Amino acid sequence: MRKANLHAEITIRPFADGDASQVHELFIATNRLLSPLYLRDALEAYIERSLTEEIDRIAAYYREHDGGFWVAIRSNRLVGTFGLERASPDANGVEADVCRCSGATKRDRSPDA
Repeated sequence: MRKANLHAEITIRPFADGDASQVHELFIATNRLLSPLYLRDALEAYIERSLTEEIDRIAAYYREHDGGFWVAIRSNRLVGTFGLERASPDANGVEADVCRCSGATKRDRSPDA
């Protein structure tokens, strides 16, 4: 069994349509890891709503919200994501909000990641 290459360079680049399925899976996995069992039903409803409203239409969503979405790639595998969208006008001087941060856990990484 090969050890994970934790020293491999991570590249951050704008989301491309070809990333969609990996972003979808990483979003679900990350959110399920964060949820306690007693909130599982509420979390599953949140995941489904988020997939429909945003994750499964990333390019359109971030265009509509004057923002952008980026992916982190290590050894040709998606290992993280984040989005930025323009903050609401009443955000007290904040220009943008960071949203949809996800990252692969050690368990999720391929052996050469």
